[in-house]
Amino acid sequence: MRICIIVFALALISGCAPLQPTAYRPVDRAGYGYHTIQAGPDTYQVSFAGNRATSREAVEAGMLYRAAELARQRGYERFALMERTLQERQRQEPRFFGPYPYNPRHYPRAPIYHYRPAYYDLKTTYRAVATMRLFRDQPPERSAGIYEVEDVLRRYRETLRGPTGKDSN
Repeated sequence: MRICIIVFALALISGCAPLQPTAYRPVDRAGYGYHTIQAGPDTYQVSFAGNRATSREAVEAGMLYRAAELARQRGYERFALMERTLQERQRQEPRFFGPYPYNPRHYPRAPIYHYRPAYYDLKTTYRAVATMRLFRDQPPERSAGIYEVEDVLRRYRETLRGPTGKDSN
């Protein structure tokens, strides 16, 4: 009996844990994390999607960090973001608040009270997508949005951590 109570209490406590922001990692089954598609020999599309606990700034930082990480893996020193978009998705999630009585004529054998959504919370998720071009040497002068790989990696390394708390490189 005690074991059942302990297991129930632990399940109740773990269900109340707050939602954590999306960690910097490849896309998981829920669709959160970074994703890369090669569009040409030195052109890639990078994206980072966050859950509802991930801020807009963190999603943009995750996309930039992935671009810099990819450039370093390919042996490039600089990259340019040619197209950059931030997609915002809002949806209503029900929040349940207490039982309410229902008409027993419709469900004579059902319990007297039933839970229903009392109000809805508006939840927002973000997804940053960019098309990037890699450069080994100095890019053309007219190019805007040029990033140095090591600068970006240094700037966002402390804010983007993997699920274990360690740097995900």
